[in-house]
Parts: sequence; C-alpha cells; structure tokens
Amino acid sequence: MTFITEKSLTKEQNKIIEPLYTVQISGLVVNFQIGIHTYEQGVRQRVRLDIAVDVSKPKGGFNDDYTKVYCYEKIVKSVRSLADHGHIRLVETLANQVAKICLTDIRAKRAKVTASKLDVSQDIESVGVEVVHFRSF
Repeated sequence: MTFITEKSLTKEQNKIIEPLYTVQISGLVVNFQIGIHTYEQGVRQRVRLDIAVDVSKPKGGFNDDYTKVYCYEKIVKSVRSLADHGHIRLVETLANQVAKICLTDIRAKRAKVTASKLDVSQDIESVGVEVVHFRSF
C-alpha cells in the first residue's frame, strides 16, 4: 500500500492544499421572532444555533496571537443583533443568514449552521435545519 505524503505531491498539488481549522459555537440560544403561523407573530421563540466555520490557518502559525484567529465573538454579537431586526418567517432563512455572516471574514471557507426552534411542542425537543455554505472562488 502506498501512502500519499506532502513530500510525494507535486508543487501544483501542494499549492491547492490549504490548512484549515474549525471554529465551533455550540448551543447558542437566542430569542428570535420567527415562524409562519399567526400565533408566532409578535412573539419571540428560543432558537438554538450550532455553528462550525472552517477557517484558513494563518501563515506562520497562531503564535498565541489573538489578531490571527477567526473571532467567534463577532459572530455571536452579529447573531444576537440579527434577532433585533424584525420577524423571520422560516428557520431556513435564519440559518442561511447566519451562514452568510460567518463567511464575511475572508479567511472563512465553509460555514455549517444548524438552527433549531426549541419551543415548538412539548413532545418535540426541537425542529430545525442544517445548511452549509462554501466560499466561491
């Protein structure tokens, strides 16, 4: 069996390899005005967001330097701000908006967002969707 190593790749093949790391935000719960039903209008519901963003590693490494990392705090603040911008009809719309927010940083290559409404019914833990957005090159 032959194993592929970085040394066995051509220069062109090595150019397409981009080291990534994943920033995860798990269990972010925010109250959104969301839903299509009349009883959902004008009320806030808890929505849990699980977010994973694949990000380019900085050249030269992290070196324990905060300025070189993708800032999850900016994402959290943006999502919380989004909750104050009126009613969203679909959880799909919310998930897509959050994924787009995640990709505003040029270093972000892929964003996976799971958005789950938590207060739909007593016998259902949650209902939701998962979306994946890729940066187009």
